[in-house]
Amino acid sequence: MTVKFLKAKSQAPAHVKAYLTYLKSRGKTSHAICVDRSKEFINENLKSWCHEQGIEINQTAPYSPSQNGVAEWMNRTLVELVQTMRAATNLPKFLWEEATVHAAYLRNRSYTSLVKGSTPYQKWHGTKPNVTHLREFGAPVWVLLQGQKIPRKMLPKSQHRSFVGFDDGSKSVKYYSAETRKILTSRNFCFLSPPETQSPPEEIKVSPDTLREGELMRVTTPNAGTQSLRGSVHESDARNLNAESEGGQDEGTENKQPILKRK
Repeated sequence: MTVKFLKAKSQAPAHVKAYLTYLKSRGKTSHAICVDRSKEFINENLKSWCHEQGIEINQTAPYSPSQNGVAEWMNRTLVELVQTMRAATNLPKFLWEEATVHAAYLRNRSYTSLVKGSTPYQKWHGTKPNVTHLREFGAPVWVLLQGQKIPRKMLPKSQHRSFVGFDDGSKSVKYYSAETRKILTSRNFCFLSPPETQSPPEEIKVSPDTLREGELMRVTTPNAGTQSLRGSVHESDARNLNAESEGGQDEGTENKQPILKRK
């Protein structure tokens, strides 16, 4: 699948000729093309050129896009993919062309029901595609700063940008710069992906009855109520303090302030 964008409908015949010539140079000659009855396809310029090349032009019936269903369904598929990718990344609307090209790039390397057990890329080139480099549209990418007039030794050497597609053939990526609102190309880039597997956090169990150094301990006496004692108190000392307070009550003596014993 090849996607081309036109600024005007009058450019359609030139693009059709260029694509058919591209196929012929690779030994894939077309015998016929299927188009609708629009003026950009049905004109003397394209008709005469196809007649010279021995290519037949098949026209669909008026208001019958279903007769060219393969192209219509693919257009709908690409539009839905572009809408989904833009909604997930919140990138500007004018990047719809780059999103469409990237969607077609992924579809050519994906399995489809029309090509059993293979991908369109494999059927066209005869080899399986390499998909290890694929990235999500709008993924964060770090691009090396180059061509600077003023050297910046103490500043970062790369900047964070948004990935918008691959520049097929040059082994580089196309990225969007929000500062300049331009789409640029660079070969020096790096994707920072999170690790696939993350170990779960270790559970920390804390016993509520365990005394720790520096914590407060409360000792309850029958008459004086609850008193807060500062410092670290051993469990055995705490039991002795409670026993002394209870014993003083039974003997009828006055309640005495417990004495802390530090270990």
